[in-house]
Amino acid sequence: MPTKDELKLQKERIRLAQQAKKVFNVQKEIEKLEHKILKYQNKLEKEQKKAQDIKDTIYILEEKIKLQHSRLLTTGEAKSIPKKRLKGKRVKRLPAPKDE
Repeated sequence: MPTKDELKLQKERIRLAQQAKKVFNVQKEIEKLEHKILKYQNKLEKEQKKAQDIKDTIYILEEKIKLQHSRLLTTGEAKSIPKKRLKGKRVKRLPAPKDE
């Protein structure tokens, strides 16, 4: 029959084994969560890159529009037309000057 010391040692071993199992399970869970974090970071980086590409495209298009508008103004093909209403009447568009 085991002595009291042997029983204490056996209980201590069981307790330590259970703690080790808990630690192992927690480590596995941490690894899973780290994997998820990396996955979502990659997704976020891709979305940020898409957003930056869209911003760049918008900027380029705005610059092209400004350039075209300035060309039209310098050639006299278009005039700056106010879009406000003056005294309740809409401002009429002026015809482009004809070169003769």
